[in-house]
Amino acid sequence: VQATSLAPGDLDGDNDTDIATVTADLDRVSLFQNSGNGAFSKLIVSSPTIDGPKQVGSADLDDDGDTDLFSASDRDGKVVWYENDGNTPPSFTLHTELSSPSAGVVSVDAGDFDGDGRLDLVSASRDTDRITWFQNDGATPPGFTDRNLDTNLDGPASVHAADVDNDGKTDILVAAEKSNSIFLLKNLGGTVPVFQQTLIDNQASKTYSVSSGDINGDGHLDILSTAEVSDTVAWYENSGTVPATFTKRIISSAVNGAHALDAADFDGDGDLDAVSTSKFDGFVYWHENLGGSPPSFQDHAVTSSVRTPLSVHAMDIDGDGDIDLTSASEADHKIAWYENDGANPPTFIAHVVSTAAEDAQWVHADDVDGDGSIDLLSATYGDDGISWYENSGSESFTEHEIVFNYINNPRKVRVADMDGDNDTDMVVMTPRKVVLLQNDGNPVPSFNASVIADALELAPTEAGLSFHLVYPWSRLRLGDVNKDGHVDVFVPGYSEISGIYWFENNGDPNPGFTTRVIDTKTDYANALDLVDLDGDDDLDLVW
Repeated sequence: VQATSLAPGDLDGDNDTDIATVTADLDRVSLFQNSGNGAFSKLIVSSPTIDGPKQVGSADLDDDGDTDLFSASDRDGKVVWYENDGNTPPSFTLHTELSSPSAGVVSVDAGDFDGDGRLDLVSASRDTDRITWFQNDGATPPGFTDRNLDTNLDGPASVHAADVDNDGKTDILVAAEKSNSIFLLKNLGGTVPVFQQTLIDNQASKTYSVSSGDINGDGHLDILSTAEVSDTVAWYENSGTVPATFTKRIISSAVNGAHALDAADFDGDGDLDAVSTSKFDGFVYWHENLGGSPPSFQDHAVTSSVRTPLSVHAMDIDGDGDIDLTSASEADHKIAWYENDGANPPTFIAHVVSTAAEDAQWVHADDVDGDGSIDLLSATYGDDGISWYENSGSESFTEHEIVFNYINNPRKVRVADMDGDNDTDMVVMTPRKVVLLQNDGNPVPSFNASVIADALELAPTEAGLSFHLVYPWSRLRLGDVNKDGHVDVFVPGYSEISGIYWFENNGDPNPGFTTRVIDTKTDYANALDLVDLDGDDDLDLVW
């Protein structure tokens, strides 16, 4: 389980750079919230409501002045958004109604495509060769109409929204991995705009990333891309004519497995430099723009101590006025940021935010909680989560779990006051675990997760890899069978944990549960209930 990508941005409105990450094997999107002096706090934003998040981003989608989130997930083919409630720290409401699933959604970005002043979304579906934009209707909360573009693309892996031809309309750039191509989808305008497809390059061998920036300072947006097979970071010079033409120029051909990229002025000399990741040998490079017409570039290693870096982004994380970097690396589960020392040329000091970003796919930075410092976001693939890390200062980030990584593929849910505090808690059954979500009692409640039972821990040691983790239990019931005033939990087990299980609540404010086996012979009961069968005023168990 490994961190694979990241993205920076000001998610909490405090004017510093937060980082979002995605972790593939955990299906999680996380936010690392920046405290303002290089410290980060982690908050998990999303749970297995999504399956296999690949990318996360941020924008004020409902136009209420705070930063919302959005993500793309490939296993369930969903694009969803998370509404920020504006509290400190914020909570997020998940909206999943954007579209019907489209297999292999791997990239998403925000832009106003119809010119109505509201931010829309655009996504790329690699498995179905589909580019879809989602038109924001401006309601409270907004609804989105999905509109599939008529394109001829093979394996689109990345989308980027920008007004490339400077005509006042937001275009779409696409990196098509399977056809080794970069495309411009020019926005022709209209209430429901039409997009005209133009090939920019068909020699970008296994391209994964596309972006834009004015590399030569002529006032026209140029295009940047990576090509993994040819180890190339390239830019495409915009002619500025109507229609625009693009000339391919090489930034570097020595990035072993060039994967992620971004552009920013790292040395403060007034021109845009580039940054990229070397997927195969664990380097992050920044490429110094030396000027000239066209400009030439010099490679500088930021770090060689990450394994399989799949995402990098540029942002002023510590608020000192120069541009820092963030990275997510898959094989070492690492989210890190690199402090720009302000020298000319700069060197970068590495700070590790997390070494537990399991299979992170993407990282993003923004001010999530509105305190003026940049927080971090992540999407984690294995536990289907969206998380954010609050920037708490002193080069540390505080993790805030919003929706829980315990809940992977939930199957059943029951509600009751499990801790005796007069609010309603939840008990959730997943293929492996039974989880308690304790309500904190706030008007907009948050929930604290704890594991009641783990099927793997109940199985005999000799079960090993043969253990049936897929569905070890089939039913879930709650009730106070021993009349001690505390609600207990009951499940029937299957295969290596066959039997009827009673998890007895000890009544603590944060309750613990004692495992008791009522019957060891029943294997996979299809029905289970609690009822007073004999009229003696206590609950009996029937299955």
